[in-house]
Formats: sequence, structure tokens, C-alpha cells
Amino acid sequence: MRLLTILFLALTIVFAGHAQSPNDTVSSAPPQSANTQQPSQPVNADNSAQQPDAPITLKHRPNPPDAPQPKSDDARAVCPRGNGEPCAVLGGRRYYSDALGLSQHNKSWASAATSPSMLLAMGLLTAATVADIETTQACIHTGTCKEGNPFMGQTRAQAYSVSMSVNAVAFWAAAEEKRHGHGAVPFFILWTATAMHAAMAAHNSALNSK
Repeated sequence: MRLLTILFLALTIVFAGHAQSPNDTVSSAPPQSANTQQPSQPVNADNSAQQPDAPITLKHRPNPPDAPQPKSDDARAVCPRGNGEPCAVLGGRRYYSDALGLSQHNKSWASAATSPSMLLAMGLLTAATVADIETTQACIHTGTCKEGNPFMGQTRAQAYSVSMSVNAVAFWAAAEEKRHGHGAVPFFILWTATAMHAAMAAHNSALNSK
């Protein structure tokens, strides 16, 4: 029995040593450590001290400087002595401020014609023309006078047709000049015509009162 027991243990030890599969053979290569460090790259001292510049894009492009704004004209700085006084900038001529904006340019003829200065001039001219025609007609009807201008005629219709047509052409030319910034001379021409019609109306009224 003792012999059988020794034989059984010997066989068990032999077969136990050959029980492993060939696929289970453990590799003899030593395992790599998890803390294995990769070779470090050389660090450039200049690149580490200075950050690279950001690329210039449309979003980050620096804004150009603002365009210079035109300075407003200061009448007192140009001609400090004031209205009606000689001004060196004007070559010694007297300076008068443009309170009515006659030297200002307009974008269109309509904007020039509807400016306050042109409307005022045309309104006064029309009123003076009507006064001249009506007082003339009253004088003609009473027989104390007659129309001396052959183009005006002796009738009210002819007088209005001729006078208002001339006023319309004069106003169109004045507004056209005002559009280009040359409204001073046409403005005073309209005022001169207004004064002439007003003087004629006063003369006709004096004849009617006789």
C-alpha cells in the first residue's frame, strides 16, 4: 500500500507539470514600467519667453483712423470786426453775414426754391405785382391814367399774364442760382423788382385819390 501511494504521488507530480497549454506560456520579456518617460524635446529659450503674434484677420484688423471732419466756419474768427466792417479775408471789402443762407448749396432746384429766403422773396414780389396791377386797373377805370407799358396792355387779363410769367421766369432763375450757392444777386434782383412794383402801386394809388 505504501508503495502504491508513493507511485500515485509521483504520477500526480509528473502529470501536474505537463497540464499547462502551450498558449498559456508566459513571455519571458520583462514588463515595461508605466512610468517610462518619453525623451523630452529640446526647449528653445526664445520661444518659451515670447508668445507668437496672433494672425491678422479681418476681425482683428486694427481700425483705420477716422477721417478728419471739416471745421465749421466761424464768422467772428474770419472777420472779427463784424457786419458792415472791412474784412482782410475779403480783400478789404465789407463783411455781411449770410443769415438767409443764400450762399449755401442745395441738392435740387425744388429744395432751393422752397428755402425760406426764396419763398419770402417770391411772396413779396407776387404781392407787389398784384398791388401794381390792381391799382393800375382802378386808375384806368376812373380815367385818371393809362398803362404806359405796351406789353402789359389795358386789360387785367393781359396784365396778369405778362407780369406773372415774367415773375415765374425770374424766380426759376433765382432758385437755380441759389442751388449752386449763388443766391445773393438773384435774391436782391427779386427784391428790386418788388420795390419797383410797390412804388408803382403807391403812385397809382395817389392818382386814384385825385
